[in-house]
Amino acid sequence: MKSIRKQKKIVIVDAYHDSDKGGTGILWGLVYAIGESLKKLNMEQQVEIEIVYRFSEDDPRYATASRHTSARFPELKIVGSPIATYVPRGKAQLVKRIFRILRSFFVLCFPNASANRAIRAIRDADIVVSKGGHFYRSSPGLRGLARMYASVYSLLLCARLNKRYFVISHTVGPLYWPSTSLLRYVFNKAHYVSARESISQKILQEIGVREAKVTPDTAFYLPGGNKTDVEPLLRKYGLRYKDFAVLVARYWNFPHAEGSAECGKRYRNYIAALANTADYLIQNYVEKVALVVHTMGDHDEFEDDGGPIAAIYDRIQSRARVEVINEDLALDMLLGLYHSARIVIAARLHAVVFAAVSGTPSIAIAYGHKTYGVMSMLQLDDQVVDIDRIEYAQLARLTDELLSHEAENKRRILDAVKDLRAQIGKTIQNVTMGL
Repeated sequence: MKSIRKQKKIVIVDAYHDSDKGGTGILWGLVYAIGESLKKLNMEQQVEIEIVYRFSEDDPRYATASRHTSARFPELKIVGSPIATYVPRGKAQLVKRIFRILRSFFVLCFPNASANRAIRAIRDADIVVSKGGHFYRSSPGLRGLARMYASVYSLLLCARLNKRYFVISHTVGPLYWPSTSLLRYVFNKAHYVSARESISQKILQEIGVREAKVTPDTAFYLPGGNKTDVEPLLRKYGLRYKDFAVLVARYWNFPHAEGSAECGKRYRNYIAALANTADYLIQNYVEKVALVVHTMGDHDEFEDDGGPIAAIYDRIQSRARVEVINEDLALDMLLGLYHSARIVIAARLHAVVFAAVSGTPSIAIAYGHKTYGVMSMLQLDDQVVDIDRIEYAQLARLTDELLSHEAENKRRILDAVKDLRAQIGKTIQNVTMGL
């Protein structure tokens, strides 16, 4: 006799890895929002949540992808990607990739025959939610189409299985044909689609996605940082509460620069501007500056913040009053660290988001439209600096403006975050009411 599944199931797809602190914040915020909505509906014990990561279980990166998430949410079941993401290097690499793509086509035709744990999770789901982020982008031609196919594979399975699926709080673009046709197809099959900001909403509308809404970045649903939890970390680095600044940098290849010489010039200018700003902060506002490796390179070398942080440190004059924090911090600790800082200046969008949930004044260094869009939602358009045109004088001026009206800015940030949380809560309530 076939067993009857009593619990409802929500499956969250497109989780990335815990070295990407921004992606982790988006995921945790979504889990918190779903949990709170279920509590309001008195359904906490009736619904289980399963998370599908973007690495397949044979991929060496999968083993550590959810290390912090598993510790924080031990009750959640976590599985790997429904599409293979690992191909060993070698002469047969291309053949293996083609074979795996063909096999994925076969699975789409006959999903009920697959024993893959992620496919089984989606097959058993009552609702599927695509976690927000910025991975729906492409390049022209077949290469871009292949990348988009892998990105939307979970949603293709949902469409094939007639599942109710929700695409929530995504940044999209750049997008090129023919991948735009594939993205339009899966998004128009979704029960609900929302961009993370109005710029991405406009891009979706331009490619023909119907009724695309806007839902703020779900990382805004994270709780504010806790001073008590982070005290051991502050003691370790000799940082006093609200008497240090945080600087966060990422590597950037300046794709709009004309030639390698111009690219190198812009990168050096970017590093110098942040180094000079660190000295300015020490001379005028704080006892110390913490240079934080916000995103680790364990799962993607390009995303490792360690290189630019080291380059900034080498150019700072007041190095005796600078601490480099290059640790694999759990999200709770990172939130506590940014909560404890007097100001955060960051080329990582989610360093600014994590600071905002505690009301810490921040300056965002924008390397894409998602930064402008999210800062506009926070009503902080005047606190954004373009990475291509960054100048020390501009950073110093913005720092003066922020810290001369510190209490007022904190209230303004917290009010904006409260409004964004309400918008997220309303979206997630609509999702969970469909169970």
